[in-house]
Amino acid sequence: MYTLINKIWSATIITVLFLVNANSQTNWNVTVSNFSFTPSSLTINQGDVVTWNNTLGTHNVNGMTATFPNNPASFGNTVQSSPWEYSFTFDIAGEYSYQCNPHSGSMQGTITVNTVTSITDNANNDDIRIYPMPVRNYLFIEFSDKKAKTYSGIQLFNMNGQIVFSQAIESNDNLRINIGHLEPSVYFYRLQNTNGYIDTGKILKK
Repeated sequence: MYTLINKIWSATIITVLFLVNANSQTNWNVTVSNFSFTPSSLTINQGDVVTWNNTLGTHNVNGMTATFPNNPASFGNTVQSSPWEYSFTFDIAGEYSYQCNPHSGSMQGTITVNTVTSITDNANNDDIRIYPMPVRNYLFIEFSDKKAKTYSGIQLFNMNGQIVFSQAIESNDNLRINIGHLEPSVYFYRLQNTNGYIDTGKILKK
């Protein structure tokens, strides 16, 4: 086990050399109108949200893998007349295609989701206590009084930048997260603040 931990931390040091500041989750808007998606092409980051807003006509968003087998995940809504909004969080990196079913010949769009590769370690933040370290099954997160009830969610990423755990936060008094199913490795956490601030760092799972 000691050798495994040494290898993991060695890999972490190499990885962190290439990591820079993380950007907060971004919300992107696409207007559905005049038989088009505007913009029709987006490049976003893993974990970002895209919201389609139908302002005119009868349309839908179809990014289902049944229609586009190469999409990493399915997304979409039913055909409806305006006005409507539909949002989807892109947690899996890759290339996505989508269309409006009634107007598939003219209404098509693409979304490129980049892998998250930028996390800064804020482990010395006195406002947050994360333990035990290393962790085997349950990870505990405690917040100071001035940080209490200001976080909306937590995500864990593996060393490839893929999201392996995501959970909404309803109460910040004391979080207890079961990560016993994850493989022993280094993971990076990202705590999303309701005001848009991000706290990040790394944990060691044994």
